[in-house]
Amino acid sequence: MQFRWTHPDGWVEFVRTTSPVQTRREEEWERNKRLALLGGQLAPKVRPTRVKEAAETLLRSSAPDIKASTLGRYRDAFRLHILAAFGDKAISQVRDEDVDELKASLCATL
Repeated sequence: MQFRWTHPDGWVEFVRTTSPVQTRREEEWERNKRLALLGGQLAPKVRPTRVKEAAETLLRSSAPDIKASTLGRYRDAFRLHILAAFGDKAISQVRDEDVDELKASLCATL
C-alpha cells in the first residue's frame, strides 16, 4: 500500500507499508490502515528531519559534483552559522522569522 499523507502542519509524506501477513486479508488490513491514517486515528511512525540531518544529506549528495575546497567551505558555513542556530530543530519548526534573525546577525558580523 502506498499513498500521500498530509500531516496536520502541512507536511506531505509518501507512506509505504505492507501487510504483516500476505493473505487475502491483506487488502482489508491495508484498507483499515489507510482509513486510520486518513482519519487521524493513527500517525505514521516518522521522526521529523532535523536541520543537522538535512545539512549532512545535502553535503553528502553534493560532494561528487563540487570541488573538495568548495565542499570544505560549505561544511564550515553550515557548522559555524546554520547548525549553530538551528542544528537540533526539526525543519518544520524553523520559522521565517528565525531565518530573518540569522540573516540579520550574519550581515551585522560579516
